Amino acid sequence: MPRELIVCFSDEAVAKDIKEHSGTVSNIPAAERVVLRKHAVCVFAGLVFPGKTTAVCLEKVHTGLFLSLLVRDVCETTLSVFLFESIRIDEMSADCVLKRKTHGNTNGTVRIKISGTEATETIKGLENKSVHIGRPETIEIRGCLSAFPKLNTSGETVGTVKLTTDDPEQLRDFTSSAGGFDLLGETTERLVLEKYAVNILQSLQLKKEAAIHSLELSADSKEHVEEILSGKHKKIYVGYVRRIELTGYSLNILSVLETNGQNCVDEMTLSAHKKEEVEEILDAGDRTLFFGGIKHINMKGYGIGCLPKIKIPKNNTLSVLSLQAWSEEETEEITKHRVDVGCVENIFLNRHGVSVLPFLDIERGNTLCELKMNATDQSQVLGIIGCPKESILMGKVKKISLSGYAANVLPKLKTEPGNKIDRMALYTDTRDQTSEINNSNNEGVFAGDVGVLELKNCDMDLLKLKLSNSRKIKSILIWCEEKNKEKIADGLWESDDCREKTTWMGSLKTKEDRRTNIMFVFSYYDGEEMIKL
Repeated sequence: MPRELIVCFSDEAVAKDIKEHSGTVSNIPAAERVVLRKHAVCVFAGLVFPGKTTAVCLEKVHTGLFLSLLVRDVCETTLSVFLFESIRIDEMSADCVLKRKTHGNTNGTVRIKISGTEATETIKGLENKSVHIGRPETIEIRGCLSAFPKLNTSGETVGTVKLTTDDPEQLRDFTSSAGGFDLLGETTERLVLEKYAVNILQSLQLKKEAAIHSLELSADSKEHVEEILSGKHKKIYVGYVRRIELTGYSLNILSVLETNGQNCVDEMTLSAHKKEEVEEILDAGDRTLFFGGIKHINMKGYGIGCLPKIKIPKNNTLSVLSLQAWSEEETEEITKHRVDVGCVENIFLNRHGVSVLPFLDIERGNTLCELKMNATDQSQVLGIIGCPKESILMGKVKKISLSGYAANVLPKLKTEPGNKIDRMALYTDTRDQTSEINNSNNEGVFAGDVGVLELKNCDMDLLKLKLSNSRKIKSILIWCEEKNKEKIADGLWESDDCREKTTWMGSLKTKEDRRTNIMFVFSYYDGEEMIKL
């Protein structure tokens, strides 16, 4: 049996003549892969493929002819035996690959990229849900948005749907043809709308029980969202949504999105690099945007300004609150007043995002699994450095990681009495990144009850850390130059009668304690040394 059989008719008349004389062409030779090119697809409707044929390919087919094949009822018969592995449709021609159904396999990707007048007019003339494409994993349409209502998928679950267009005329074509249709299945794994395609949200006609696992919207200009912000729709229902990701000007439509009343968002990501991208949403009142419970909040740039607008339920526990800002201006909306974030398990602050820490109100009795902050420039922590010592209440904290200039925030933190920190890590590269610790008075900086202490590029001044002597320190990991090893080690060997000195390492005060490991890692060459006390 041949591995591949190729049938190609360049002349449409030849294909029609064969079809007229043969009726239905059923006796096609057995081959693992059958390829029909150009006008040979005219006989596709009458083909009965042998059981040993595992793949059928349609190549270089005129777009109009290809769409007519998918509309015909006979294609439904074919789809009972084969699944689409891929479909590509552009202005002039189309290709597709069908694979024979086997246990557990699914459809592949449908990609439609159409902007040409002829192909667009052909699609506009089709009836809604008349183009049968099986149950694809991905539907991607660029340009001709009006093609989307024409597609008919089997089953109630749709994989990824990605729609984008630069042409507002395509949006108008979509709106005129999509009315009154539920365009998505009961469950959509991922809905990605870019540029003018963002506006189709108001035409989706979702059912109350509809679910979108990931809703991703992106708009590069204000014009991309003008239609949806025109006021025609006060609220746009998007059903159950697990993940929301808004980028650029699409943040402004956050106030018109409405989720199911029992919804819980696993992750919300808001990112904006220009102030004008959030002008509309900043006019909303504080705590007026409600999406149900939220597990993970990730905000970047001017998107941080949306945090005060979101209402977090009282019984909610944030798994992660992550804020990243590249300029002081991006955090102004939060620093105007305090923001109630309720219970939080992990707080990650990066660059200028570090400066918002004093303005976060954390639920009393909260336990932070990790507080992680990174600052690459001194200007990113100036606002906190001006705060009084131990003025930022953090409740209970299990792990603290401070990188760069964020290490200077340590003297400003205060944990609950009796708090036990499992691990504290300070990663610094230059001396000024620890100036607040180095310049502390003889009382030193109280770091609490610490199990594991990790220090990078530290010197003797950095050891002005007062650790509780009520707990045995399991280990200290010190990243340093080899030449500083002895200097630092000597500081750890302080005797009990040196209480007046600023270095106070708790259980490490006495030579009798031999349960603490000190590991030196020399960052300028490959090597490390473990010292047992």
